Amino acid sequence: MALNDALLQEALALIERTAKLPAQDRERLLYNFRARGEDYEAALVAAERFANQLQHYRPRRFSAAEQRAIKGEARTARLRERRTMLSAMACVLGGCALWWAFEGDITQPSLPPAQPLVSTEAEVFRTGRRHQQIALADGSTLWLDWRSEAEVEITDQVRWVVLRRGRAAFAVAEDLARPFSVTASGIVTRVTGTEFVVDARDAESPMVSVLKGSVAVSGQDQTIELTRNARIQAVKRRLQRLPDASEYGLDWREGKLVLRSAPLGKAFETLAPYTNLRVDVAGLAEASARVSGTYFLDRADDAVFALIETHRLRTERTGRTLRLYPPLPTRH
Repeated sequence: MALNDALLQEALALIERTAKLPAQDRERLLYNFRARGEDYEAALVAAERFANQLQHYRPRRFSAAEQRAIKGEARTARLRERRTMLSAMACVLGGCALWWAFEGDITQPSLPPAQPLVSTEAEVFRTGRRHQQIALADGSTLWLDWRSEAEVEITDQVRWVVLRRGRAAFAVAEDLARPFSVTASGIVTRVTGTEFVVDARDAESPMVSVLKGSVAVSGQDQTIELTRNARIQAVKRRLQRLPDASEYGLDWREGKLVLRSAPLGKAFETLAPYTNLRVDVAGLAEASARVSGTYFLDRADDAVFALIETHRLRTERTGRTLRLYPPLPTRH
């Protein structure tokens, strides 16, 4: 993702301003910045990595006075030149190298070359008409549903995922020192080790379902703890609990869907994301039929038409949109 220079500067300034605030106040300010959009979220992630890199180098190589000089130089570069954060970091480390050169007798080892702020360790995974299982570097496992996209970074300091679209399931390896964070459509889920699902197929109403352990979900001015089988959804950016998630299906991880006495309209809605059609089931609102069976995702179109034939539904097709209606009453 290309990062906006001005947003990068704004994000780093925010991190500096909030560094000494109480954790709850700091988290609220960072969340409000992140919730303004994907560009703001990406800028904040990059700024946090930049700050972590400086913290990583300082304790071993810089005195307190040197650290103040570095921060002052970085701040001056940002305010006067409005450079990118990559340029700012290069200036900071370059300034330190010059300082050491003038000192002459410095025995500390030289710093490694400045690293790019958009970490080369971040990976982007995209799926089309398929699902994907991904083994992460920390021992966790990520499953991506069809038509999903996630950016992932696992380092010695951080574990984070940005789910840009679609649905993902996680089995997170426990690591108390590095909480695992997933951001999707304005909500943030944090765990240290558990299994859960983040569903952002509807970007306006993302959901989180917990399969094992517990997670903390943050929304606008809210943080809610969820335990096993709990579900939550963001509706107009407010978090709302949903019914028990014990029956939440994960068969899509294996390329199939298992329906157990699902209402007819719900069955079509479940299959629709895996078809080439836009299935409109508004006309089936009053249908009482139930559907049970196992359906393979790569044959979802066949499943839709098989259900239409089985229940003798009327159809109306316009381009890719398929509208479904109950059968005509039988005449006696």
